[in-house]
Amino acid sequence: MADGKGQSTSNEVQCYFSRIPVEILEKIISYLSPYGDLSGAKRVCRLWRDLITRICKQRVQNFNEAVRTGNLRIRNVSTKSRMSPLPRFSHGSCIVGERMYIYGGCSSSNTAFNDLYFLDLRERRWIKPSTTGNPPPPRECATLVVYDNKYLLIFGGWCQPARMGINSVAKFFDDLYSFDIFTSSWKSPIITTGNDPRPCKRAGHGACVLDHKMVIFGGAQRELRFNDVWMAIDNHTILILGGCGGPNLLFGDVWILDTANWIWQEIEVKNRHWEAPQLWCHPAVRVNDTVVVFSKPCHQGHTLSSEEIRVTGLDGFLPMQAFILDCSTIRSHFSCSWKTPAVTLGSPPATSLHSVVVARGEILIFGGMFSRWSDSTPQTSANIVAVFSST
Repeated sequence: MADGKGQSTSNEVQCYFSRIPVEILEKIISYLSPYGDLSGAKRVCRLWRDLITRICKQRVQNFNEAVRTGNLRIRNVSTKSRMSPLPRFSHGSCIVGERMYIYGGCSSSNTAFNDLYFLDLRERRWIKPSTTGNPPPPRECATLVVYDNKYLLIFGGWCQPARMGINSVAKFFDDLYSFDIFTSSWKSPIITTGNDPRPCKRAGHGACVLDHKMVIFGGAQRELRFNDVWMAIDNHTILILGGCGGPNLLFGDVWILDTANWIWQEIEVKNRHWEAPQLWCHPAVRVNDTVVVFSKPCHQGHTLSSEEIRVTGLDGFLPMQAFILDCSTIRSHFSCSWKTPAVTLGSPPATSLHSVVVARGEILIFGGMFSRWSDSTPQTSANIVAVFSST
């Protein structure tokens, strides 16, 4: 009798739920997390599948529009982890499915890391996988890219001497390591080039995967020669933005590389007065036809007043700001344009040498260095910052 009542109650609940108007049901489902929950809910019935498909499409459109217009919110993300990465900068990061991987980097005491973590984006929890094989030696300023949604590829980087160590010579790398995310195993594949040249040892370079090729650009070896802001526009085009050619020699130019014909094309940059400060140490990401750089505010030559510091609520830290480069006319007119930076109230402190990746409807920033506006002493961060639509 009790079992019959329980079954009857369950059927009644299902009946009431099926009577909810579609508009209200869509609103309820829209609150589900894009990591796991939505894909699971798709299997409930055909109606839910159609609603979730529409919700996901609308989320992408809303996020793209928010990035294009600078209508963004920036906030710190709390995690549930017992074990989490130490504060670091100059590390690598990438997104694979519902995970954000980070590798390597350096501490404020010049200690390089060779640890690998991933952030479970559904649970907001850090996990350090148990691995087999020989991992890369500790390094910073290496590149970390994804190949075939299965392998993490790490190339180059350097390990600077410890401040109190006997060895005072920095070590640069030209090796390649792969990590299989399904078997959690490290390998160092042997690269055969025959008589063809191979990349020299370098750090601070850029890399991306196009089809079945990994393309690297720029970098440094002992002297400061950075061109480390890069991204793939499509399977045949790479965009290079800014860089550093040495002390007091900062670049803000934009180039594209046609990998079908291997031809460089310089792009006209408009509204240069709105460009992000110090492009060379602030990585960029592409969202649709927009490139975003997160940096300290550009104050057009004046320092912050006490009132401005009070308004930020950051105890003297400069707030993080999003700088938007509109690249919608790159292919048609070979031009791009910086847009007026949007004011993002309540932003966490601005960082440099952080990592930044695009996830599902959000941009995730991890680590980096930051300092007070009145103090040049840098501090190292282990914070996760999420950037998403403010609407």
